[in-house]
Amino acid sequence: MTQNFRQLYALGLVGLIACKSGYVDVINEFISSVDGAESQEQAYYFPDFNFHDVNPKSDSYSSSVSLNDLLIGAYNRDDETNIIVNFWIYGCAPCMQEMPFLQNLHENSSAEVVSISATSYMVFDPKIEKDNYGYDLRPTKEVMAEVSFPVLGGKDEEEITRFFYESMPFFSTIEINGQEYPRYYFPLTVIIDASGDVIKHIQGYDPAEYNDLLYN
Repeated sequence: MTQNFRQLYALGLVGLIACKSGYVDVINEFISSVDGAESQEQAYYFPDFNFHDVNPKSDSYSSSVSLNDLLIGAYNRDDETNIIVNFWIYGCAPCMQEMPFLQNLHENSSAEVVSISATSYMVFDPKIEKDNYGYDLRPTKEVMAEVSFPVLGGKDEEEITRFFYESMPFFSTIEINGQEYPRYYFPLTVIIDASGDVIKHIQGYDPAEYNDLLYN
């Protein structure tokens, strides 16, 4: 696990600890003006990505998936398909709780769902049961074995981590070893319309947000 990813992972765990402890004041300080899973409207065009699909149950398994391809597909269908891009980390309970809702959207709505994690390749590798620090990946593997939408990753952790930092807006920063880094709260999801514009930005786990997409 690279240093940059360890830092990103640590930031996610800070948010997870605040969530599980129930300290709303900590969450409010952790993400300026964002309370837990509260969604934020964002007016920006989401950058293209092109990562490898590591989920054996996905139709695009072992192929590269790009946002541009998804947008072209939505355009060719001439529909109002939303594209849901979800970022997660293993060891994050809310991230795993969210996966069945994403799977429900994948199965029962027109939304295109993709999930991205810098270490997803470890979760789908049957030979890996623990990470380099001894963390047991088996609970995460059990959850992820039930999803059939593309889970993007690959072994280039630096590339995915850099894309995350460059593409996601952030609301405050944290200092690590004298350097400022963005603060995030996982899971983190963006909902993109067929033109590529972000129409909603969700930090944290909130099933009501996905029910709105499913039933409205």
